[in-house]
Amino acid sequence: MKVLSHLDPNQPLMISDHLWYEGQHPNQHAARCLPCGFDTSLIRTEHSQDGTKPLFVPRPACPFCTYDFSCGAYDATHHCNASHDAVFRDYYSPRLLGRRSNSTGRLEDTKLLSAQFSNWYRYRWGRGGRGRPMKEETPKPLDAQQQTLLGQAWRGDSAPFPFCVRHDDRVHKDVPMPNCNTGVSSVFHGGSGLVLSVGMMRALDLDTAEAYIRTGFDTGGDALFARAIKAQGFAHTDPGLRYKLGVSPPDRYNLFVESMWLSILDDLENFVQCKRQHKPEMTAEERIWILEYTIALHVHAALQQVEAVVAMWQRRAEVHMILHEQLLRAKRQRGGAAGAQALYEAMRLAMCPEPPMPLAEASLAAGS
Repeated sequence: MKVLSHLDPNQPLMISDHLWYEGQHPNQHAARCLPCGFDTSLIRTEHSQDGTKPLFVPRPACPFCTYDFSCGAYDATHHCNASHDAVFRDYYSPRLLGRRSNSTGRLEDTKLLSAQFSNWYRYRWGRGGRGRPMKEETPKPLDAQQQTLLGQAWRGDSAPFPFCVRHDDRVHKDVPMPNCNTGVSSVFHGGSGLVLSVGMMRALDLDTAEAYIRTGFDTGGDALFARAIKAQGFAHTDPGLRYKLGVSPPDRYNLFVESMWLSILDDLENFVQCKRQHKPEMTAEERIWILEYTIALHVHAALQQVEAVVAMWQRRAEVHMILHEQLLRAKRQRGGAAGAQALYEAMRLAMCPEPPMPLAEASLAAGS
């Protein structure tokens, strides 16, 4: 909730930072957007782990992420300016501009814009919302009734004002790999999870999405589900926390986490019981990250007994709560400027008297 608290749940948002693209996950080349209020000055140009290929830099999309914006497909007329921000301030939530607030946008205004977008996308591109046309196809013309419904501003090939992107020439110089706009695009990794806003559920034509899923075929349920949403013009929003914190390498820091972290969870459990840790090469920063920022984690429990999996994850949840409380305590004692290594050492000193404690005693010690 801490990570998502600055986002407006009434906007149609499909949130994940762990995406399949070109057969790899997580893939930082994947098409996606950043939240509308994201500060682009925090973004730095990054390269893939081999240092040869610049990573795709997502654009903050306003008021929400569209299929085109996620692909970097827009022109200068869609660059956000003061007029856009004035509309966002007057009609939508402070959260839309990145401000933490208990209030959400004017629900009717938000619902109306989402509905207009959905109708425009469905009518303009035909197929009952099934998906984007191929390049050789022509957009379906609007009839008189549809023009009346959508208004003159919605007759073009691209979403009208106030849709925009916060374009930054410093970092927004490229687009994703080819075929982004023809359906071969990024999809969330099902095992690592996804957050759908209530605004997305309101904006979707559920009958059309259900029909797409029922008649479609893909590599898995996650891909099919994501494409059913994308077929209605919506795309993934990356919360962008990694950019705010400046962490690197890029593939190791996600809020929606792959099972590669399971070994770290084993180490964290050993840490609580003051046993020897098996992955000393993992940095303090990585260990602190999983305690502080993980939203969802791939259980990776195929072919295992349900009872055993439940017991394991209850134990992992207990370990996480113990260590998260110790982390908060260390932060209070060391101050906000303390680095990850100092915090980790403070936790070690607090948790590891001799002899090593069983998990139950460690839990009592953490609460004392």
